[in-house]
Amino acid sequence: MAFFYVLKFYVLKKGAWPTAAARSSKASHAEPRDIQRLYWPRGFQLVSVPMNIFEYVISFVLLLVALAITLMLGDLARAFRERQLVALHWLVPVWVLLIIAWQFQLLWGAFELHKLQKDWTALEFGLLIGLTLILCFASRLIVPGRVALDASSQIEKPNNAAFEQFRFNGKWAITCLAIYFFCAYLINIFLFDLGIYSPNNVEDLALAVLLILLICSNRPSYWILGTVLFALASMVGIVVLSPAHYAN
Repeated sequence: MAFFYVLKFYVLKKGAWPTAAARSSKASHAEPRDIQRLYWPRGFQLVSVPMNIFEYVISFVLLLVALAITLMLGDLARAFRERQLVALHWLVPVWVLLIIAWQFQLLWGAFELHKLQKDWTALEFGLLIGLTLILCFASRLIVPGRVALDASSQIEKPNNAAFEQFRFNGKWAITCLAIYFFCAYLINIFLFDLGIYSPNNVEDLALAVLLILLICSNRPSYWILGTVLFALASMVGIVVLSPAHYAN
């Protein structure tokens, strides 16, 4: 290392080694290929591709979804660590996976919409971001916390404490999901010209109705049955509710 610095000092005195200022001055008057030759290894190419409006907005949507998934998984890990204080019902991780699945479907649907629809308006982008925010809000409510513990401690049947802790805020998370599917149903009608009774669109409405019926129930057995039905419908819906499927 010392030999290298001595060699560099000698070459600088001789003027054979270009200084940083000289390299900067040379780069400022160079063509793109010359800059590539100055700063990039051989074999690399500088490609300048401007981003369009959709790519800017979808980057924001990706950031929202990634942040929501990170926070939701963090809440799940915290609830597992505090399982002696907050009883963790097995429905919680099931609904976490279902929300992640629908967030993935939202991102994939947005990608396919960009291929099918080249021109986008501010209203359409706003609706896309609004749907994303609804799913993000649902992901923040699905995992029970300390407040759910205090509320469930007042119930008459302590055997249902884990379920009541989940249902305390989980019902509001599922309400957000119902709003998401109902808004998607209306958006498909008014913006993407899907019929009111189109099979590709009615499934959104059916999922929203199923979730509303689930919210109105207080019995764990009904919640388990509703979760199973929603999971099965989601497996079909994530494929059927794809914009590429609309085009076919």
